[in-house]
Amino acid sequence: MRNWCKRLLTCCIRNSGEKTSLDTAIFKQTLNKRGWAIETMDPYTREFVSVAIKAGNSKEWCAEIGAAFGFATIKALKNGAQMIATDISPAHLKAIRSNTPNALMKNLRLQQGEFPEGNKIEENSVKYVLICRVNHYFNPEQMDAAINELFKILKPGGSVYLVSETPYGEVFKTFIPIYEKR
Repeated sequence: MRNWCKRLLTCCIRNSGEKTSLDTAIFKQTLNKRGWAIETMDPYTREFVSVAIKAGNSKEWCAEIGAAFGFATIKALKNGAQMIATDISPAHLKAIRSNTPNALMKNLRLQQGEFPEGNKIEENSVKYVLICRVNHYFNPEQMDAAINELFKILKPGGSVYLVSETPYGEVFKTFIPIYEKR
């Protein structure tokens, strides 16, 4: 078992038991055409926003890696969080900036770069991290590097909220036979 896998398994992993259908989600194509951002928050993203708000009350920073349009970042900011939003696309960061009220800009840091190679978040600086629908872009070596980088930027006692897609989700049901054949 890879070292990061052992560390990840020791983190708090919870299943909310809540069923979420992506059929009702609002998909928005990313500006760099690499994927789709989902405006509807899954239970794990909602929990991240909730803990980010609590962390903001304690003046602790949180981060969203691969933020795209920053739906989670902006929701957390509007409710008291202090957020770092990262993305490879400068256009996405510009969209986050333009959709963030001026009064909240002091609680927002925007960082452009590819994760994990271009990470600019300091070690031990964030309480919680959301990395939502990003890890499917990583090859195995990049996944190892990404998990190690996530643990480096976390403060002691912090948590990572990693959301990943599965081809067995309802929205992909017509793709399942193709996936299983491969």
